[in-house]
Amino acid sequence: MTKKLTLLLLGVLITACAYSQSLRNHIFFKDDWSSIMGRPKTMKTVSVSYRTNGEVGNKVELMQFDERSLPVYKSSLNDNGTVSKIEYFKYDTLKRLLLERYILDKNTDKPTRRVLFYYTYQDGKYPVKYQELNRDSVVVSETHTTMNAMGLPEESFLFEPVGVFVGSEKAIYFLDQNKVALSVLDNEGSITFTDTAFFSLSPNVRVNSPNLRYNERGDLIWSQRQAKSGTVLNEYDYIYDEKNNFIKKSMFKVTTKPNGKKRRELTQVVERTITYW
Repeated sequence: MTKKLTLLLLGVLITACAYSQSLRNHIFFKDDWSSIMGRPKTMKTVSVSYRTNGEVGNKVELMQFDERSLPVYKSSLNDNGTVSKIEYFKYDTLKRLLLERYILDKNTDKPTRRVLFYYTYQDGKYPVKYQELNRDSVVVSETHTTMNAMGLPEESFLFEPVGVFVGSEKAIYFLDQNKVALSVLDNEGSITFTDTAFFSLSPNVRVNSPNLRYNERGDLIWSQRQAKSGTVLNEYDYIYDEKNNFIKKSMFKVTTKPNGKKRRELTQVVERTITYW
């Protein structure tokens, strides 16, 4: 019931570094489909963004799952309904581990430069090597990740191009507090960024925080993002279906009026239509 979605949503609290596949992505090794409960068959995701200049941006994605509820492909649509690109997935169906992703451009004026992605595992569920290849099947980026004694991602090293060390990331886990601390280091070993995120080995943990609210089923229904000063920057509302999967997420920009009252401005709405086997 709560849950895996909590990690997925709270992952946005970590600022993404320049890495295409960062340690954060290894720890929260999730995509839009991996936290879905039940046996999804199809999923349509519509994202509407309301920009400050008054423009409205739309993004539509269609995903198809096999009978094991593993993703087969994801189609991205243009505004006119035509397919702009298709992303195909290859899985180890027994271990349910993602092995490859391949992007095929269809009707787009912005060709994808990195189109093939490989994931390599040893014993655990987290990849120890991740590679990105261009259209000529040349590896242009490679990330190596080491695990700690519990099999959790501990340190990642990025090489881009291959053989040229760019930097690293380190993770320290505080499991008794349901947290992980992350550090980003440059190629000389100097820390350039640090942050913390919620993390738990149990999928049923409710994080005790004033920034989070749950319903009686344990679903995260509201969260907020704060600056280090404590100022609230964004708020998020969530609505779920009968399978405990979110079907609507609304994001608001929060400002405070001179009289102290809070003002919420809608900036994005994500709606998902999920069918099940």
